[in-house]
Amino acid sequence: MKSKFRTLLCLTLVCIFVAAAFSGCGAANRANFDAVISVSLAYGDNGGGETPSDATPVNSDATAPTAAPGGSDTTAPTAAPAATDAPANNDDTTAPTTAATTAPQNDAPANNDDTTAPTAAPEQPAEQPAEQPAADAAPSGKEEVVALYKEAYGKIATDATGAVHTWNNSTNQPPVVEAGALSSIASTLMNMFLKENTLNEQLAAADVPPKGVTTCNLDMNYVADATCTDNGGTYTVTIKLNTTQDAPEVNPAPGSGGIGAICDVIETSSITDAAGTFIKFEGLENRYFEGEVTATIEKETKHITELHIKSPSFMCFGKAQAVIGFPKIENARLGLTYEDKYTISY
Repeated sequence: MKSKFRTLLCLTLVCIFVAAAFSGCGAANRANFDAVISVSLAYGDNGGGETPSDATPVNSDATAPTAAPGGSDTTAPTAAPAATDAPANNDDTTAPTTAATTAPQNDAPANNDDTTAPTAAPEQPAEQPAEQPAADAAPSGKEEVVALYKEAYGKIATDATGAVHTWNNSTNQPPVVEAGALSSIASTLMNMFLKENTLNEQLAAADVPPKGVTTCNLDMNYVADATCTDNGGTYTVTIKLNTTQDAPEVNPAPGSGGIGAICDVIETSSITDAAGTFIKFEGLENRYFEGEVTATIEKETKHITELHIKSPSFMCFGKAQAVIGFPKIENARLGLTYEDKYTISY
């Protein structure tokens, strides 16, 4: 559905000179695009591995504080009183009672200071908990965070029972509409139906973007930053791609690379197939940049429960010519940003 609507948006710029086609534009619905071109652009909505290893950082600071008080304070005070009285009253009648109660210490009264040394010596309490790892430490670094996201995404295919497309938004961002003499009317018409929508669209788990993909194939070469925030029972993972307006992903393949691995991308064939023989294109390109995905992941199950995807792009073409004799559009460029939110159930 998303690819159909995005095809609609791309074709809008090309078809603006067909005034009748736009006179019936209303809110967007991607599912109803297939027969749009010749009469109206119809009604559309716009929506749009492996564990982080066992490299959970060992918290070496967790046990050091407990070891320090454990060995130093326990034995010195208990042995001192018993040993000091014994040698002083050695000839008195009280000596037997003292000797009986402190027999082990009275064998060497002269070395009273040395008798406590063996009891203070053991360092074992400090060593016992030294290797305890910090529980549920959040992944850190791009590799660990991306690994967590890939593992969690894979569980959608194996564990999820369904999903809901809850929200979407399409905007003319960056605010670029370059279509020669038709740029002004193109901008006005685009803003008539580019808008935010609150949805409740039920989806199969297999339709969670990228649609039909069961494993995340995100290429680390496209990752600019990946962060993980510990919320207690969940993690919030955000991955930002390093592509830019000047260095975009051009016509990316679905399900791989950078943007194709985190969202549904529109293929040029979708545009040309939808246009059929009505419009002929030259140099058609979809240029994606600065893509981003944010996921809420349960710690215990590694299940993604919420997903927010953002995919800015430029739709560009060298030439578009309608076969029915309308003027051609050359060197056109349209800025479009798609955002989608989903909840996933298990």
